[in-house]
Amino acid sequence: MNSFQGGALLKVTVINFVTYSYAELYPGPNLNMLIGPNGTGKSTIVAAIILGLGGSPKTVGRGKNISEYVKHNEEKATIKLLMQGKNGQKNFTVTRHFDKLNASSWELNGEAKSQKDVLTFISKYQIQVDNLCQFLPQDRVADFAKLNKQQLLKETQLALCRDDLVEKQEKLKMEYEQQKQDIMRLDKSKQKLQELKDINVSVEAKVRTFNKRKKALQHLDSIKRKEKWLLHFHSKNEYVRVKDLQNKSKDVLNTKKEAMIPLEEQVSEQKEKLREIENKKRNIENSLKRDELQVHQSNEKVNNLKNSLSRIKDEKSNHLNEMDEKKKEIDGAQLRMKQLNNDKAEVLVILGGEEVMNNKMLSLNNDIKSYTNNVNTIRDKIQELTELKDRKKNIYKNMHVELGKLENVKNQRLESLHRLDQDAYKGTLWLRDNKHLFKGEVYEPMILELNVLEPKNALYVERSISLKDKVAFVCTEVEDMNLLIRHLRMSQKLSVNVLHSSIDRSNSQMEAPIPIEHLTRYGFHSYVISLFSAPDVIKKYLCKTYHLHSIPVGENISNFNALPKQITTFFSGTSRISISYSRYTGEKSTRQNEIKSDGTFSITLNIQKKDLLENQMGQTKKQCDDFAVQIQKLEEKINDVNHQINRIKESQHKLRTQKQQVENIDGKIRILEGKLKELQKNTKTKEEIEQMYQHKINQLKGTLFSILDELKDGYKSYMQQLVEYKISGLSVTVCRKDVAWLEEQMIDMRNAVAEALENFRTLKKDSEMLLRKSEEALVIAKQASNGWHVDDEEFNEFRDDYDKLSNDLEALHEERETLESKLDCMINSADDIEMQEYEARVSAIEKLEANVEIDLRKVQNTDERLATMENEWLEPLNYLIGQINERFSSAFEHMGCSGEVSLYKGENGNDYEKYGISIKVTYRDGEPLQELNTVTQSGGERAVATATYMLSLQELTSVPFRCVDEINQGMDVDNERRIFNLLVDITSQPGTSQYFLITPKLIPKLKFVESMKIHFVHNGPFVCEQNQWNKVQPQLV
Repeated sequence: MNSFQGGALLKVTVINFVTYSYAELYPGPNLNMLIGPNGTGKSTIVAAIILGLGGSPKTVGRGKNISEYVKHNEEKATIKLLMQGKNGQKNFTVTRHFDKLNASSWELNGEAKSQKDVLTFISKYQIQVDNLCQFLPQDRVADFAKLNKQQLLKETQLALCRDDLVEKQEKLKMEYEQQKQDIMRLDKSKQKLQELKDINVSVEAKVRTFNKRKKALQHLDSIKRKEKWLLHFHSKNEYVRVKDLQNKSKDVLNTKKEAMIPLEEQVSEQKEKLREIENKKRNIENSLKRDELQVHQSNEKVNNLKNSLSRIKDEKSNHLNEMDEKKKEIDGAQLRMKQLNNDKAEVLVILGGEEVMNNKMLSLNNDIKSYTNNVNTIRDKIQELTELKDRKKNIYKNMHVELGKLENVKNQRLESLHRLDQDAYKGTLWLRDNKHLFKGEVYEPMILELNVLEPKNALYVERSISLKDKVAFVCTEVEDMNLLIRHLRMSQKLSVNVLHSSIDRSNSQMEAPIPIEHLTRYGFHSYVISLFSAPDVIKKYLCKTYHLHSIPVGENISNFNALPKQITTFFSGTSRISISYSRYTGEKSTRQNEIKSDGTFSITLNIQKKDLLENQMGQTKKQCDDFAVQIQKLEEKINDVNHQINRIKESQHKLRTQKQQVENIDGKIRILEGKLKELQKNTKTKEEIEQMYQHKINQLKGTLFSILDELKDGYKSYMQQLVEYKISGLSVTVCRKDVAWLEEQMIDMRNAVAEALENFRTLKKDSEMLLRKSEEALVIAKQASNGWHVDDEEFNEFRDDYDKLSNDLEALHEERETLESKLDCMINSADDIEMQEYEARVSAIEKLEANVEIDLRKVQNTDERLATMENEWLEPLNYLIGQINERFSSAFEHMGCSGEVSLYKGENGNDYEKYGISIKVTYRDGEPLQELNTVTQSGGERAVATATYMLSLQELTSVPFRCVDEINQGMDVDNERRIFNLLVDITSQPGTSQYFLITPKLIPKLKFVESMKIHFVHNGPFVCEQNQWNKVQPQLV
């Protein structure tokens, strides 16, 4: 009889999958144990089942891409699963093909299908490859223990194929969240409603006062309306009175204007007569001024001629005196010239003559020119040396900057260490300040001491050394190591790694097993140890620990089988390849992993460039010093030449002074010669001078007599004009008095007219003002009466109040003031804005009361729904958890321990998000149950609880199979025996699911039943091919 359940695995076939070229597995219907040494491919079978049923590498827990499961040196792989049909249906086959490019194709019963179609078909058999309660791969065992209560509840419901319970819980969460929002909204509405009511209660007194005030204001409007109409009628009557006065004043004005016309004519005639007399006087005055000017000018001419006669006489006397002085100057100049010629002769005698003096000056100039040229030549040489020195200085400066950039790599690495490990960073700073405490050399963390020679090779060094050693300190003395540990770990509480590596002059430990020259034909170019520089003690430690001297590096290494056996690990491009050999068969197994840089050694210091720069800087500095010495010597030579030039210049200055003395004498002689020529030029006798001046005097006397005759005639004409001018002045005075009297009469008349005109204008202005006032009062009164006149029929709406009020304006005014005083006393009254807000709140209160009622009903309905939904979810869930707890507790009791599974509801029983499964266990008598977690229990104890929990689900679900990979790892002998016996008891019962247990070892004398099937997994060159095994197997059975 076929005891396989629907969806159980009948056959698993893999082709080019991980380490398998081709393999088949025929599971039994109950417990299947896969046993074999580590590395033989047991977990690979579980990975094939998960990936073949649509799982991802993430579910398996190994790798990120499906391409990593293709066997090395192969392009594609295949997984084929033969599975039991259910309810009498045919068995079905699921096939997955995938290649190195991560491309997958699917088949269902040999027909191409999409992954979605395959997953939909598989889901009908309750297979959940991503549920840790059904599939627990080796690399995901730890993940199960990390599940929190809430995650465990979800995984359990899914593992029990109760998606409906998960869906109900999600609906409960959503409904509860919606209820919380509804309650919050209801509370806010109630709070808002109460706030509005409280506000309205607080202002009701103001509202009542407002209504009283409103009624009083309406009566006040009636009073003001009556006042406005009375003002209009008063203004209208006043206008009629003033208009009559205006017409009378106009008649008076016209009468006075007619009386002023004859008087204006008399004033005009008298003014015309005055103008004629004034014009005549003005003409006489102009003639008088001309005669006066002419007499004045003649007097000035006479005075000028008299002054000229006196001046000529003085000039004559001065000219004669100058003649005497001039003769004396000529005699003195001739004497001075004679003395200067004698002085010149004496100087020339001392100098040896002008020619000798000029030759000496020429010789001195030539000497100075020669020395100056020599100095210029030296200065040019100094300039040339200075430019060379400056260029060298700039080169030195640039090299110093470049060296600083190279050395800044250390600071960058120190900052990288700070980001990577703050304790190691603090320890480094402390070490730099306290190196004097140590006997031997203490090296800073390797991340600071190692220097990769080429940045592109940093990747291989980074992936060859663990992080703990990258940040480790290295001591050459054991005492120093202990001292450093005490200071950093114990005193400063820093978590740092400290290593010891003794000084060894021998490099035997760093010698490569095979010279790199022998490996170049395979594509290798160097060993990892040669990719970086570091102190020898550090290199020694790295070779001893990581065998960096035997790990070669190359590009595009493909022929792995041809490599020497000594090469077990190497780098090719961005891959790290590890080769291992089976201890049983010697078969080679290859593992290839992609590697990426973590940046720890990517910041490199170019040592060769640094040494070259320092050497070049030393040479450049020496050249600069040499140039400075040469320049100093040349400057000293210039100083010597300058001393010679200064001595020559002193002689030259003395000679030039003597020459200047001769030249000064010559200059004075030339000046005296010129002066003598000027003095001797144009010399006249006394008789010639007296005759010349007498002629000028006679000419001036003749002109003087002629001007005196003109002056006499001018005086005569001036006196006649003066008499006529005085007579005309008297006539003007008399005429002006007549005009003034007439103008006074005219002014009086005009004032009378102006007064009458002003009176008229004032009355006219008053009447116009009263008319406007009356009209404005009418407009104001109509505005107060909705635009109607008091005589209009439409005014009847105001007539009752209008007729009741007094027609006495003053009485109305008193009544209005009284009413306004009362209004002023109504101080606690709402204003218009407050009334609008009050009425708005009244409306809002009505709406809020309706909304609160609706929300309250909604919350009540939600409570009823939640109660119903909670019962529909919790009733079956409590039953399932009770069943799980019954089996879990029984299993633990069977093992001599205690365990409990319960539903955890959190602090708030209505917060369905917090619901979860609580597992409590104890493995020792007398100890209370404790929550299962990663802190309280050991790894083996957690593994026991995990296995027991999964077995407790066995009978509660119809999943076709379960897989558990190496769950017994970490268990002690007693726990492993308990779990195994429990597993055998549960899985050997009729109707149980198919079960896969993968383990590399088992303790002896375990329980065995006929229903279990054991699969031994072997690997190596002596294992026969699958097709050969298929032929031999029936014979063995």
